[in-house]
Amino acid sequence: MKYIYIYEPLMDEKGHFKRYISHIESLFEKSFKVIIIKNKEKINIQSKIIEAKGNLNKLLLSILLFKVYIRNLFKYRNEIILITSHGNPIFWIIAILFLKNYIICIISCHHFESKNKKWLFNLFIAKSLAVIFTNKIHRDKYFKDGYVVRDRIHGGVDLDSKTIDYSQIKVLGHISENRNPLGFIKRYSGKSKIVVKGKVVDEAIALEITEHTNAILVNKYLSDEDYINEIVNSLIYIPVEKKYSDYLISGVFYDVIEKGGIPVIHNHELYAEYFEAGIAICSEKNDYKNFNIKLENYAEISNKYNNETESSIKSIVHLINKYCIN
Repeated sequence: MKYIYIYEPLMDEKGHFKRYISHIESLFEKSFKVIIIKNKEKINIQSKIIEAKGNLNKLLLSILLFKVYIRNLFKYRNEIILITSHGNPIFWIIAILFLKNYIICIISCHHFESKNKKWLFNLFIAKSLAVIFTNKIHRDKYFKDGYVVRDRIHGGVDLDSKTIDYSQIKVLGHISENRNPLGFIKRYSGKSKIVVKGKVVDEAIALEITEHTNAILVNKYLSDEDYINEIVNSLIYIPVEKKYSDYLISGVFYDVIEKGGIPVIHNHELYAEYFEAGIAICSEKNDYKNFNIKLENYAEISNKYNNETESSIKSIVHLINKYCIN
């Protein structure tokens, strides 16, 4: 049986990336023995680089990180490696030089528009056996080719028992300047009750939230269990800015769909098909109190995306079997 190694070069195994890795692993384990390459040393060095003071210290740590990359990837250079994020320039160079067969999962697309590093990223992509995107819009815009494997999409929700509480809209998770629901709260002042549950890292934002009579703030960290329980059968507003959506679909968006809530999110082309299907609400275009989820469309789009993913995985498996004979 062939082995496929999953390597996440940039992030620790948390949140969105952790869930995507699990999703990819489950899709490929039907055809291959899947092994996840873990590297705590790499993660520790990256943390030290972020905290380091002085250019010399950062340079020395970067050289050490470079050695870790070489050692790790050289060890697996003849294997099939599936890379589940974009990594960084050091990683791209080593992959280009050492890896024989690798597949790239594009979760975030911002390097396609990077001014200084775009050419190197494109070289890294061009050398790969296959490129996987989480949606068609990014694939068609940035690469014109490649496969679409949706991010953890659908299934698991009991449609018959799905009853949404339309009396309030929730905002969950940490709140900061870049993840700020204040504009939404102001827009729906007097119309909808908005409950914000999560740690607010900016005291000024926390104070302003409490000044609005239609908003209730519970300023604390949510455990994973509390987070999931809050999602079920609820409207969940996701404060995602356009500049974020241009490159990345929100992991919280998929959490909400997966756990039985309805996401409320700003108008953006990445989410248009979800608005049209009735499994998400466009924050600029709907009166939530009169909104009825189209459950029949939920099942239809679930089957569509699952079939699309299955077709992509079959094509990639065929490529591996054709060109990568162990």
